[in-house]
Amino acid sequence: MVYRKQKYIPRYPVKKASTVDTQDLLDEDRRCARVLHTRSIDIDFPICLRVLLLHETQHNVAELEEVLSRTGDTVRSIRANAITMAAEIDAWPADVLLIAADDPTRDMIEQICVASSGRERAIVMFTEANDAATMRTLVKAGVSAYVVAGCSPERLRPVMDVAVERFAHEQTQFAELRAAQQREADARQIARAKSLLQRRGLTEAEAHATLRTQAMRERRTIAETASAILGADSGV
Repeated sequence: MVYRKQKYIPRYPVKKASTVDTQDLLDEDRRCARVLHTRSIDIDFPICLRVLLLHETQHNVAELEEVLSRTGDTVRSIRANAITMAAEIDAWPADVLLIAADDPTRDMIEQICVASSGRERAIVMFTEANDAATMRTLVKAGVSAYVVAGCSPERLRPVMDVAVERFAHEQTQFAELRAAQQREADARQIARAKSLLQRRGLTEAEAHATLRTQAMRERRTIAETASAILGADSGV
């Protein structure tokens, strides 16, 4: 799935700056920005999923494919190969990566970790390898579900549904964390820009007004304007 971010142009009301702290500027940035969604990422998986099934197992793969197809999912089934795994994953944009590997090799585990690092899809792994170290490695890397000795058709879709919900929840948390980090970075940029303007002879109120006015004129957020001022001062 592709989520598009709407480009917005902030419009700032003309008012006297009575309070001139950095938080007010950040609040104004957020208040005046017109955005498509209230959250950074809005994850809404369809009822029917695109499932990439990579298998290296003694279990009945055809039966697994039939179960997924019967629930309306679109399934692409490929024999797992550590050498070509990355290319297969990139070639077909799946909602869920389902891996059935009885005894995954170290190379396969590394490729799974690479596939999960981008946080682009839920990853479910069924295996017969009851290895705690492997499980910790994969879960830490972002695998949504790691199921040992449980690759049965009747359990397949319930496990996938839980994994998809967990993935969506983790993505929302990740987006909220990134947003909080961005707010902190913006606050630092604005504070530094105000300090620079004050060193040039402006009062705090004048620095505040200058940032707002320049942001309105350049059709930018205040944080973007602050960053541009700092970049111009350092010659970047």
